Amino acid sequence: MKQNITLFIFILFSMCIFAQDEQLKQKHAIDVRLEACYAIDSNQTTFGMINCEAIARDEWDKELNKYYKLLMATLQPLEKTKLKSAQLAWISYRDKELNFSGAMYYGMQGTMYHVMAAARSCDIVKQRALELKSYYEILTFDK
Repeated sequence: MKQNITLFIFILFSMCIFAQDEQLKQKHAIDVRLEACYAIDSNQTTFGMINCEAIARDEWDKELNKYYKLLMATLQPLEKTKLKSAQLAWISYRDKELNFSGAMYYGMQGTMYHVMAAARSCDIVKQRALELKSYYEILTFDK
């Protein structure tokens, strides 16, 4: 009996790990387009790479706004107030973080740091977009 329980737990644990690995393998369409943008020969320059990151950041910003609106349409009034407050705080964080990271990267020697600054900007917006999407998916899971 104890062996059966252990085997069951092992199988269940293995299935969870496999499911997580499969989710990690699936790239978001925006990330796929970013990779494709980087693969274009004319984007193998600092300007081209920064432009690819800017395009992806703008797409993530649209995704962020999409899920913010969907959440606001789903939440109760008190939750809406809290989300709005959290979003305003995040915007303040984003602006301050980009001010810092931009100053740091642009103060370094080499144009590759400019690309890193653009990538940081994209990553910050992407992270928030994915957070909002996750909240929305949790709230609408059974609906």
